[in-house]
Amino acid sequence: MAYHIRAASRGTSPSLQICDVSACSVRMAWQPCVASGEEEDEAELEALRRDEAIAEHLRRFLQTTERYLKGELDGMPRLGAWRRS
Repeated sequence: MAYHIRAASRGTSPSLQICDVSACSVRMAWQPCVASGEEEDEAELEALRRDEAIAEHLRRFLQTTERYLKGELDGMPRLGAWRRS
């Protein structure tokens, strides 16, 4: 399975998109949300939680991909299988 990874940064707003080359479908996309007029501390905590959740999803996705490439999985992982570790 080949992937095309598109990463961009517009000022302080990074974005990431991982696409399956053979199926031409997006496997994962991420772009940070803009915080509305909340207090700075709460906004920072929410941003930290969001970043931790994204990192965890990406970690599971990469672990499933690694297991598939090593032949440790019986078949091809279904879409979203990396979420269900």
